[in-house]
Amino acid sequence: MNQPDAGDRSFLEKLRDQLAQSPPEIYQLMGEVLYVHFLIVTARKSTNEQRRIDEVLGWSSQPVAIPPDLVACLTPGLASPGQNFHTSRPFHVGFLIEFVEQWKEQSPEERNRLLSDAWAFKDFVIGINFRSILLQGAPNRPRTQREALLHLVFPDTFEAIVSANHKRQIAKAFSNFVTQPTDDIDRQLEQIRAALEPTYGEGNFFYKPEVKYQWSEGLPPPTDNLWSEFVRLAQAYVDSGRLETEEINYKREMGKDLVAARSAVLDSASNWHELLQYALRTRKGHPINWMLLDDFNQWCSGYREQALAALQTLWGESSVPVAERIRAFVSMSPNSPLRGKGSAYGSSMSVISGLLMGLDIEQYPPFRTGVFDKAYVRTRYEKPEPSADEATLYEHALGFLDRFIEEADGRGLKLRHRLDAQSVVWGVVSEDPPEEEDDDPIQPESDLKQLAAELYLPAEFLEEINNLLEEKKQVIFQGPPGTGKTYVAQELAKHLAGKDRVTLVQFHPSYAYEDFVQGYRPKTADGGQVAFELQGGPLLRIAERAEKDPSGKYYLIIDEINRGIIAKVFGELYFLLEYRDRNMNLQYSDMPFSLPSNLYIIGTMNTADRSIALVDLALRRRFYFVEFHPNEWPINDLLRNWLKDNASDMAWVVGVVDRANEELNDRNAAIGPSHFMKDNLDEAKVERIWKHSILPYVEEHLFREDDVRSRFSLDALRRPDASSDDADGSDDQADGVSDAST
Repeated sequence: MNQPDAGDRSFLEKLRDQLAQSPPEIYQLMGEVLYVHFLIVTARKSTNEQRRIDEVLGWSSQPVAIPPDLVACLTPGLASPGQNFHTSRPFHVGFLIEFVEQWKEQSPEERNRLLSDAWAFKDFVIGINFRSILLQGAPNRPRTQREALLHLVFPDTFEAIVSANHKRQIAKAFSNFVTQPTDDIDRQLEQIRAALEPTYGEGNFFYKPEVKYQWSEGLPPPTDNLWSEFVRLAQAYVDSGRLETEEINYKREMGKDLVAARSAVLDSASNWHELLQYALRTRKGHPINWMLLDDFNQWCSGYREQALAALQTLWGESSVPVAERIRAFVSMSPNSPLRGKGSAYGSSMSVISGLLMGLDIEQYPPFRTGVFDKAYVRTRYEKPEPSADEATLYEHALGFLDRFIEEADGRGLKLRHRLDAQSVVWGVVSEDPPEEEDDDPIQPESDLKQLAAELYLPAEFLEEINNLLEEKKQVIFQGPPGTGKTYVAQELAKHLAGKDRVTLVQFHPSYAYEDFVQGYRPKTADGGQVAFELQGGPLLRIAERAEKDPSGKYYLIIDEINRGIIAKVFGELYFLLEYRDRNMNLQYSDMPFSLPSNLYIIGTMNTADRSIALVDLALRRRFYFVEFHPNEWPINDLLRNWLKDNASDMAWVVGVVDRANEELNDRNAAIGPSHFMKDNLDEAKVERIWKHSILPYVEEHLFREDDVRSRFSLDALRRPDASSDDADGSDDQADGVSDAST
């Protein structure tokens, strides 16, 4: 504690080095300290906490085991203290050590006195004078552990609340029940409990929804009931004037395009698929779960007749109820990527609901599981059963919208139809205030606005990627060169996990399973003889680190994933990618291995590389794919926005790149913006980039065509009026993007 390790390694990794060569009783003492520390955490099972304690005890030359009755006490815990609790573990553990050290300095009589008087004990805990360098520099970091200790020793006096900030909020909200004035928050809570217990019962009722709603500063004050509050927020959103511009307009535009596609489908027109692709094209604020759109379009192309028949059933002119249409559509597409199981029903329904917009957008608006789940919680509307299929999920959501329209009408807010209601729900839910978890919170993982600003990308784009990673654990960024795939992958992973928990590898044709997972490596043995030793590759190493640190997140970034012979490199990982909770023996050992749930994989794929055709469907099924294309949102605005802030006099470059991509006419080989996002960009640097990077790339791609250099020369693409036109357009569009996101 007087030589704290400030490195980026995990807590257990640093602790092991600091305890190295200690006698057995030191390891046991540290295990006991960790046991008390982990009593805070709410857990259904004691597995994670027990494993960490057992790991520390196992470092000893004479390891001991936790008694079974004490293992049982690790559940259910006191609270879910938040991410800050885990990142501040050295300070919490250090506090317990200093507490015990100063406690033992007290005489037996003084200890007995303190244990017989809860308030005297609190005075002792609050008055601890930190002696270690670790805590002298951060005396407020262990507040959570201090609050927990009070409850653990005197559970009948001190509340099971580990956040001092929550205690202050509760005391403030219910101050009218404090009849005996006191500055001590815990004494105020004692009076508040006595007043509220007859109404809410015994136990930790302060976190019951009906009570928390009254004191949490992160939630608005209640009015008549939850529906009244929800309608109040809806009214405020409508009054802001953002409903049409943020939610309605782009959906109506998409609905209009889908009507045209529906007409072609019902007529079996030859261009029905092209019209459908156009209607479902990527656009800002896309209401559909866009990660499935590419798979869906590929299915329509590969199974054209089957897709046409299924769409005609979904869109047919009849009085068939919408639920029957949905179930018929799903049953007629058994090999479609929309066929889901469990939570995947919600993802597939987002695409199906988008298609239903072509039937009647005002009656069948788009659907997202996460959005509606939040609305159900806010209004206490009953959630659908976990096993509900696509049709049931959608009907349940429509029922909620109908109820919302009724509740709003009764409170003076007129919603014209379900599209209005759905759009208002999305607007309100997107502004949900974050829950405050601790006194000294760190930036939540879901708050990606600062990183998005640094990357010149929309926050919603990064948030969607984060959601995909949480849902499937592995994604692939695909797009042409120069679109920022690798850079975004690294910056996002560092933001979510910390730079020390990110590993980058690059695949290439000679890269093998033995390099990536596990294989034999030559080493020099005694006497100079060469021997072979079984060693783990980058995947095995980061997986082992993640397994030892279950509270942290670990990211493996695989650059140029499609350049390797993927089936040979991954081997049995194909199975483990899909079944994270299963074990398999590795090829070169009998060691059972599984991928930890806190290990995330981001791959990058260059769509201009012809080897992309070698990426098989088995791999595609195990990853979500995120598009990085220069002509599509959000990459289409990236260079324009960057130039505006960093090289405004070079705004004409946007027009040059756009015209070059129009001439190329290949979305998978388009010129990306990253080529020009360079410090001190000027005309000379642009000319060098164009001559030595862009032109060779275009010539290689169009190697069979004539006059490539003349057609794609910088002078030919930079028209005389391009500079002024593009500069003006840059300002207008950038302002438009800014306005839409505020």
